Amino acid sequence: MGEYAKIAMNEDEIKLQLEQKRTEDRERLEAEQTEPNISEKTHRMGTVFFAIMLLLCLVADGIDIFTGGTIGWVIGLFVDAILLISTGITKAGRQRFKTILIGVAGDSIPLLAFFPFRSGFLIWAFIKSRREATQSTAK
Repeated sequence: MGEYAKIAMNEDEIKLQLEQKRTEDRERLEAEQTEPNISEKTHRMGTVFFAIMLLLCLVADGIDIFTGGTIGWVIGLFVDAILLISTGITKAGRQRFKTILIGVAGDSIPLLAFFPFRSGFLIWAFIKSRREATQSTAK
């Protein structure tokens, strides 16, 4: 009879542990569902970050315009690399990466480098991040 009592106690302990684990899992799942998802959150592009990147883009676009999109194209590739790396580091930049990439691609074509695609798409990404962040906060 003592053997049977030990087995019954072990089964009861196992059932109790399983029930506690289920309760913890349920509470964790409920907490995850009520918290906002970080990927759904819209981040604003920082004003200082935008100003520095815009200044860099304007200098590169100015060189492109004055050189007719020829020599400035090489300098533009360097600026594009800096722009893409720096936007990839920030959360707001990662959300706007595709928009900025379109501007960089437009400025990478030698004859089209005459037009300020890079600066235009950076400004567009900045305005879009501000608008979406305001809209998500209002909800």
